[in-house]
Parts: sequence; C-alpha cells; structure tokens
Amino acid sequence: MVFLPGGIPARDPALQPFVARGGRVVPGAGRGRSALLARSRRLAREAAGVVAFLHGPSRGSVFTVRESIRAGKPAAVVLAGGGAVLPSFAGGRWAPCRLGGLEAFRWVPEPEAPESRGRSWLGRVFQAPEGEPTHAQLEHIASLSQGERLWFERAVLAGDTVVVPHEALSDTPAFLDTRRLMRRFRCTVREAVGLAELFLALDASPAVVAHYEEEARRVGVAILMEDLVRLIEEPVADRVRGSAWSSGGAPRPH
Repeated sequence: MVFLPGGIPARDPALQPFVARGGRVVPGAGRGRSALLARSRRLAREAAGVVAFLHGPSRGSVFTVRESIRAGKPAAVVLAGGGAVLPSFAGGRWAPCRLGGLEAFRWVPEPEAPESRGRSWLGRVFQAPEGEPTHAQLEHIASLSQGERLWFERAVLAGDTVVVPHEALSDTPAFLDTRRLMRRFRCTVREAVGLAELFLALDASPAVVAHYEEEARRVGVAILMEDLVRLIEEPVADRVRGSAWSSGGAPRPH
C-alpha cells in the first residue's frame, strides 16, 4: 500500500505500474504539514507495524513511530546516522534487536499500572506528549500570553508549570506561527506571513515580537511592516557605504 499526502493524485502515472501489479494507493487530503501528518497517522493505524530509518532529527518519521505506538502496533527503529538518537516516549522502552543484518531497536510497552486506569479526566488532559523535549516546550510556553494558552487542547504538568506541546516539524519558531500572528496582530494571512519573514530576518525574540504587537495597535500593521523593512535595509546600506569608503575614494552610487 502507498499512502499519499494531499496534492498528489491517486491516478498519478508514476503509480500505475504499482497498481497494475496489485498495489493499493490510499489518497490524501489537505495541503502542507497537516496533510503530511494526516498521511503518517493513517499509515501507522493501517499498518501491521512500523519500521523507521532515522537519519538526523527525522521529525516526520518519529511522528509516524509515535502514532504506531499509540495505536498499539509493533514499532522498531534503525539509527541510520546523521546524529540520530532514539526518540523518548512514555509507557515503554527500546530493546536492542536485529532486523536481518541490521542493528535496530524494538519498542517494548510497559504494563499499564492499575492506578493509571482510574485516572481522572484532568490526568488524561495534562499528559506528556511523547517524543517532545520538555525544555523546548518550556521555551514555547514562556512566549505565550495566558489567553493564547487556552487555544491548546493538551498540556503537560512539569512541577507547578503547565507546558504546552507542539509539533516541531518546522524550523520556524512557534511564536511566529501564521495563525498566532493573525490573532495577535489582528491581520490577514498575507500580512502574518510577511511579518513572520521580517521577524526571522531580524532574528527577533518573543519579547521583540510582543513590543511590535503593541506598536501595531498604535500605527497599524501596514505601517509597522514598512518600518521593519527599513530596519532590515538600513544595516545593508551601512555595509555598502562602509565598503565604498574603505576602498580609498568617495562613495560610489549603487
């Protein structure tokens, strides 16, 4: 079986030889990251088991393994290099094994403790999201206002701190998420995407974004974006002028 993300037609010519030999193609839906996550979730639930080859962070593969374990399916991983490490999941452990001639690790679930079967609904809501590093979640939650934390359905109790899980499948910081910027700056999708790019170019911290959120309420998002563009352009112009002067003559026009 081949599970497709959104955007690829099930009747793609490249898949027809596979179908002609008896293969089954499961179409996808949606676009972008959500389509990829949905595809991986369907794959994990339909498969008899999952074997993942991890190279580097392998966030998508770790997500698929996690969904397989949640569905009660056998799971194994092969560390294929690039600094890959075993993902950290709750409720079991990794045991060394071999798959053919390859060294691998299989997931061995722990028996469910009797007291955990009677957990309250609050205990089920505040639970550790498997595979996510706690320190990254703490940094993420620190950037949110009290109101923004209500947008999340699940969280984790780390001592007396509520930690919000998030899928770290992108290099864009969580506080620059498009939907979050739309809410905070009360702007359109196009403006939120532009703001994210500008903040990335400025290497802005959550505190800096919060400052400009207040500024946007005073002058408007459009004027704020113009100011941010000038902030990015000015250092470039300064470097160009400095280079021209250092050449030993008057600055040349550019």
